[in-house]
Amino acid sequence: MGRRKPRIYRVKVEELEIWYTDRIINHIAKHNVRIDEVITALAEGKKIYLRLKKGKDWVAIVKHPYSGRYLTVFLEKTGKHEFRLKTARDSTKVERRLFKRRYS
Repeated sequence: MGRRKPRIYRVKVEELEIWYTDRIINHIAKHNVRIDEVITALAEGKKIYLRLKKGKDWVAIVKHPYSGRYLTVFLEKTGKHEFRLKTARDSTKVERRLFKRRYS
């Protein structure tokens, strides 16, 4: 018996398409983050996108528009406007300070 193909979810956020699997949903839950929080924050919240080194990895520091929670979302670029959600967690003090400096 072969392994079952993972179910892939796709969501459009502004001009970007972000995709993730059930495995990612379970992983971010370990950080006490729900997928709907990530999607809402990326779609409606203020955000900073930062490219990590020279690779395909990006990070977004976002402020949830309703709860005010700061999240750091890690993404991997897989196409021109397509990103894979790698993980999400609460932002550190340094990341929140960077965000506040940008929007103050």
